Amino acid sequence: MVNNLNDRKEKYERLTEYLCKTDEISVIARLDSLRYFNYFYDINFDSDYIPHYVYAAYDDCGILPHENNRYDIFVNELSNKMNINCNILEVGGGTKYRTASRIAKMQSGTIEVFDKQLYTTSSPYSNLKLYKVNFDHMTDIRKYNLIEGQYPCQATELMIKRALEENKDLFIHICQCVHPIAPFLNMDLSHFGERSKEYQEEVIDYYIKQAKEYGRTIDVFKNNNLTNPFIYSHRK
Repeated sequence: MVNNLNDRKEKYERLTEYLCKTDEISVIARLDSLRYFNYFYDINFDSDYIPHYVYAAYDDCGILPHENNRYDIFVNELSNKMNINCNILEVGGGTKYRTASRIAKMQSGTIEVFDKQLYTTSSPYSNLKLYKVNFDHMTDIRKYNLIEGQYPCQATELMIKRALEENKDLFIHICQCVHPIAPFLNMDLSHFGERSKEYQEEVIDYYIKQAKEYGRTIDVFKNNNLTNPFIYSHRK
């Protein structure tokens, strides 16, 4: 118990020191990261229950446990399944581009991040570029070899569609949000909260069928330390 109390105190002090030094974090993230710290600590910083803007701050100051850090897991799975030594587009990199920064340090290619919620567009690495823009139907993806994202939410369907159309490698950590395609699958979204996993499976099945129309396959797998599955597809 004493060790837990000491660990809690050390992590809280590290967080407060970090918040005093950084200006690349929103007011809401500052408040929520402190306000809910004890609750998040008690659930071992489970990423399913922590807003992305707070989780990014916790990761940036180094208080997350490594074994279930969703950024570490994402990058490890990505590098195991795909070639990352290429030109990568990350969609929905989050406020602090935590996965992209890891990839940039590992790869011999380039990575660009598109996200309206980025807190800064100043990059610490020469092979990493940050753009405070949305990914849409007009985004030119010809120069990229791989399209990837962790919990890209509403952009998921479009990422898959564009990657299939333009024959790009694809890797996504799927979230449980309501995807734009959901209403067209005759889903009763009034029960989304209690049936989100079931809806998620239906949406993934739709993506798998869509890939077949392009002569592609989409594979699905899970990491034991995270709740939501990954999907990926290699270009023809």
